[in-house]
Amino acid sequence: MGGTDAPSNLIELTIEEHAEAHRKLYEKYGDEFDRIAHLSLSGAIGKEEIIEMKLKAASARSNGNTGRELSEEWKENIGKSSKKKWEELKSAGYNHSDKIGGEKNGMYGRKHSEESRRKMSEAVKERVSAPDYISPNKGVARTEEQKKKQSELMKGKPAWNKGVERTEEDKRKVSEGHKKLYAAGHINHFKGKTHSPETKAKMKAYWAKRREGLN
Repeated sequence: MGGTDAPSNLIELTIEEHAEAHRKLYEKYGDEFDRIAHLSLSGAIGKEEIIEMKLKAASARSNGNTGRELSEEWKENIGKSSKKKWEELKSAGYNHSDKIGGEKNGMYGRKHSEESRRKMSEAVKERVSAPDYISPNKGVARTEEQKKKQSELMKGKPAWNKGVERTEEDKRKVSEGHKKLYAAGHINHFKGKTHSPETKAKMKAYWAKRREGLN
């Protein structure tokens, strides 16, 4: 077990062998995801139960690491390890999208049921609303290099909601959401203020540039 997904490091398993491998991993390391994989591959649990168990396991794992600070050395080692792994995969001709894209994706041609979506939504809400929950992005500033890459990726791509009109139901939900925020003590720090002519000019120039890139 372990290593990269390079072809030379992979072996073919039957479904039964795959289930047994996860059972042994669970017994050795106690990872809940191995137990779930074993139960699902062996047919002991169905799709709805698999989703529910995975969400609970992910929530427990996330909360277990909440607030945990990694040393700079640890972060550096993780970065080097990840970079080395992907370099090995690329050099071996590995393409992740070939593994999970199209018909190879377990959800290809399928949709989550309303019940599954409700459970996933509730699990996420429960996790992020926990008193000790800390967003993994909190306090993390993007480097100039990251900003540049993100900008390059977005150039020429229309906004996801371009040309999409909000329904009356959407407007009602947004309105209710804002009312709840202000009822809970949220303060709009821009209320009663106006942008300076200089700021307005900068905003106008920025959006003109964005529109030019989208056309």
